[in-house]
Amino acid sequence: MSDLTTVIDDLRAEGDELYSFLQTISSDDWSLATTFKAWTITDVVAHLYFGDYLGMTSHKNGEEFLAFIAKVQKSGLPLVEFTRQWLDNETGSTMLMRWHNQF
Repeated sequence: MSDLTTVIDDLRAEGDELYSFLQTISSDDWSLATTFKAWTITDVVAHLYFGDYLGMTSHKNGEEFLAFIAKVQKSGLPLVEFTRQWLDNETGSTMLMRWHNQF
């Protein structure tokens, strides 16, 4: 197995473990602040989705990736706020499913 395959397999296993854990939290827990910049649990999962989207887009279509990055920068918003708006303020299990389906 190549090093890249090992990394991908490890990442998928970690993602599946996180997904399993997050399925156990209550709907109220999604709005709890974490110790990371007081982001909510939803914000953290949205950030994972955002990062995965960037990685896949940069791999598939460099021009689309650069256009998206320009849109992010032009917005002038903090990344967490841009991501919330970009994802139509999805929360909780809806955001979790969106991330997991992309992952």
